[in-house]
Amino acid sequence: MNASGQVRWIHDHSYPVFDASGQLERIVGTARDVTDRKLAELALSRSNRAMQLLSRTSVAISRAEKETGLLAEVCRIAVEVGSYRTAWVGYALNDGPRSIQPVAQAGHVVGHAAGGLAALKLSWSDAYPSGQGPAGQTIRSSLPQYIGDIAQAETPFFRREEALAQGYRSALYLPLRDGQRTFGLLGLYAGHVQDFSAEEIKPLQELADHL
Repeated sequence: MNASGQVRWIHDHSYPVFDASGQLERIVGTARDVTDRKLAELALSRSNRAMQLLSRTSVAISRAEKETGLLAEVCRIAVEVGSYRTAWVGYALNDGPRSIQPVAQAGHVVGHAAGGLAALKLSWSDAYPSGQGPAGQTIRSSLPQYIGDIAQAETPFFRREEALAQGYRSALYLPLRDGQRTFGLLGLYAGHVQDFSAEEIKPLQELADHL
């Protein structure tokens, strides 16, 4: 990590130099910054993972008999194949507070100590603090929203400290759309800081559109 707090990858190579009597004389080493290459490798890996998720969920959709079973299976695949810490689906209600109702979840139980996702009482109305974060923005805008680092994000994140305490560091929200109407979202939480590239989001949004 450099002085500005940015993580850098360094390739370090060193070897011993001995004198004529066989005694260690010095250590010679080189250090090379390989951050750009490492970031490219990670981006490619995540893009491939997203494509695999799309393929697996397409099979699940083709075999699904009931809506609830399909949503649970998609969440399970996102956790087991995509290695996300938590995946969940929420529907946008047209009640007074414009609630986001959790209908399926897999992985670590969000807000377990407080009664699970339902206890968070998320909203898609910006009139409430629980609706000003990326989940509410996703439904209002009908566009994907993400936070690469929950700890550093300027975007409001409802119960940020609780999320961090449970091991969440990044999150991606994908709108579930029916024509021009956004009726819910698919939320994916990771346990590490992650930048979501367009190459990764595109197949994941296609996955959500299939739902």
